[in-house]
Amino acid sequence: MKKYSLLIIIIILVSSLYGENFKSIKAIKIKSDIRIDGKLSEDVWEKAIPATNFLQKEPDVGKKASFKTEIRVLYDDKNLYIGIKCFDPEPNKIFAKQMERDGDFSSDDSISIIIDTYKDMRSGFLFIVNPNGAKLDSYITDEGKYENKNWNGIWDTKATITTFGWSAEIKIPFSTLKFNPEKTEWGINFRRFIARKNEEDLWTAFHRNEGIMLISKAGILKGISGIKRGNKINLKPYILSGIQKEKDINTDYKLRAGIDLKYSLTSSLTLDMTAHPDFGQVEVDRKRINLTRFSLFYPEKREFFLEGAGIFSFGIPGKVQPLYTRRIGLSPDRKEVPILGGARLTGKAGKYDIGIFNIETSRSGEYAPSNYSAVRVRREILKKSYVGFIATNRYTNGKYNSSLGVDGVLSFSNFLGDKNLIIGGFAAKTYDSDTKDDKNKAYQFYVNYPNNLFDVYFKHYVIEENFKPEIGFVYRTGIKRSDWQIKTRPRINKAGFKYFVFKIKNYKTSDLSGNLLEDFYEYRLFGFETRSGESFELNFQTRKELLDEDFEIYEGIIINQGMYKEKKWEIQFDTSKSRTLSAAFFYNFGDFYTGKRKEFVLEGRIKISRVFSLNIDYSYNDISLANGKFKTYEPAVWINFNPTTNFFTSAFLQYNNEDNELVANVRIHFIPKAKSHVYLVYSEILQTENRLISKKRTILLKIAYNF
Repeated sequence: MKKYSLLIIIIILVSSLYGENFKSIKAIKIKSDIRIDGKLSEDVWEKAIPATNFLQKEPDVGKKASFKTEIRVLYDDKNLYIGIKCFDPEPNKIFAKQMERDGDFSSDDSISIIIDTYKDMRSGFLFIVNPNGAKLDSYITDEGKYENKNWNGIWDTKATITTFGWSAEIKIPFSTLKFNPEKTEWGINFRRFIARKNEEDLWTAFHRNEGIMLISKAGILKGISGIKRGNKINLKPYILSGIQKEKDINTDYKLRAGIDLKYSLTSSLTLDMTAHPDFGQVEVDRKRINLTRFSLFYPEKREFFLEGAGIFSFGIPGKVQPLYTRRIGLSPDRKEVPILGGARLTGKAGKYDIGIFNIETSRSGEYAPSNYSAVRVRREILKKSYVGFIATNRYTNGKYNSSLGVDGVLSFSNFLGDKNLIIGGFAAKTYDSDTKDDKNKAYQFYVNYPNNLFDVYFKHYVIEENFKPEIGFVYRTGIKRSDWQIKTRPRINKAGFKYFVFKIKNYKTSDLSGNLLEDFYEYRLFGFETRSGESFELNFQTRKELLDEDFEIYEGIIINQGMYKEKKWEIQFDTSKSRTLSAAFFYNFGDFYTGKRKEFVLEGRIKISRVFSLNIDYSYNDISLANGKFKTYEPAVWINFNPTTNFFTSAFLQYNNEDNELVANVRIHFIPKAKSHVYLVYSEILQTENRLISKKRTILLKIAYNF
């Protein structure tokens, strides 16, 4: 009897993991063309049975959506078509202010569609469209742990506001997607956001701990068969012309040309090659005043390095990474080092995610020609987990710096019924022709329980003194660090409140001998989010920090070595971005080394119309120490004018009083067709001390055309 009881228990457990009932929708094959105008006027749309019965995830989980949504799917030999009808009894209240491609859609009415073409229940293509027909696309890996918003597929969409609400049509060529042609079922899910109600409706995966990124809970798209991606070749040559003038240096007249090639080796593997790439159109970094002893982490913005970034991810972003592509083609002071060329292979082969690249840079001033390479492989295991390895290398003038690492993740979305649980870790080692082969390792272990009511995590990592990947990023070596957090969000749904938030968080850093270097606690004494989207935090912080050497925090102001103890208060408030005028406020005040610090940040957002918006950001520090006082100012302004969904203009101005510099960047961006671009860019750095003097001025025209 005991044997049968045990067997029954095992069957129940297995059924809870793998026996879910998934919604499904059938794609109908057609022969006639669909005119993409956002109106769904062709009769063939009526042949498809729509996905309906959307349920709320927010604010009232499981409740029927306030307004009806219908989504239909068609296809032919070359394209996938998606027709959308969003019913709304008050079309004049639909919120749609975004026009720019890949802009911030968080405050607009929108429809999101995620397609798991491999049906691996962990990765997928995300497409978002708003009532203006503005679009965003990205590639999702590890169920949203990594989202590559710089993946730009070739697809078309149009939308229109109607008497019944709004509608949209989407056309996605199969050549844009990667898929296994032998699979006739794909994963798919839909999400609708109603901005004025701050309501999130989903077709499936609508529970608190789910959402559209939880691809393992997506529905099923049936009926697609007999399609091929084809061995497509895309060529994108560019030509760039411009001038660059630096103070006390002769004017540099620029004339460059290069080419990118994209070749689909299989339906799921893509080869990218580039010759003489130029990234002059990329938005400039915002310069930040560094009041710490450690390097600042700047995000990658260049398209060639961002595509496939999810596959190459390894380590802890901003803390310890064997691969940090900003080391390639950019010097530590963020100056360009010319890239001669490179190649990258990304995609899937069965249960393996594969990423390989090799890049060659040329000589630039003190920087010698270098070769950079990386190999990343991950093997899917179980339902949502993986194991993998990474290898990187930089070769310069007969010397090398390499790294090797292994990692793994066990991920569950059915823990204790419907909870998420993630367990993972990595181990890595560097090798250098100039460094001894000892104390050159880094490793981590973590447990994460990211759920709606309780969000709990613990992680511990070690970075030894000689772990120094030249193609990676390490913020600090010779340390052991433990981080943990317990956060709870009890639901209220009364008096306009959605939930309250309470949290305790700690990180503790020591040297490899166990001597304390830093011990930080943060207590969220009270926080909340309203049903309309406002949020508030009140935090109390304590910190102990050991300075093992003197530290110049600001020009001429030294903080001596020793142990310091601090207590601080922090207030944060953010209004809903769905408002025409919204703002975020941050204020932190209390002890700071030998004195006091007041830190203030204000961000203002004005969406005047769907074509014009203005963002203002002001950061301020007032610091009083035993041996000196100083203040820092960092005002910044972003102005956006986007008259259509393929013509964008933006202006960025920033000042900081540490460098006494004003940075200006103006970009005009026109997209004549998918993946073809015309950029006109003006950048200038002005010295503001005593009088305005131009330190560096650049004007560029770049034309890239996709064949």
